Amino acid sequence: MASENFKSNLITGLAAGLAATLLAPVLRPFLANASRSLTKATIKGGVLLYEKGRESFAELGETVDDLMAEVRSEMETGGEGSAGVASETEATNAQGRTTPS
Repeated sequence: MASENFKSNLITGLAAGLAATLLAPVLRPFLANASRSLTKATIKGGVLLYEKGRESFAELGETVDDLMAEVRSEMETGGEGSAGVASETEATNAQGRTTPS
């Protein structure tokens, strides 16, 4: 039984090899063009993804820069940011405390 299975696989393998050898000259140009097109499409997709990522990170950087400028401005002028709220809370707590006698 095992020898019959081996012979069957051997014959199938030989037939596939012979068919590939005979069809290779015909299929080679088609496969070369198809793989070239696929490669170009993959590279194009990668370039587009890279450009979109650069745009997104540039926008994120601008947003962070704007926020940093606002915070610095509020810190310099004693503006009404979270630092100003904390100062008011501390002042209220200091006024409301009683000293132990």
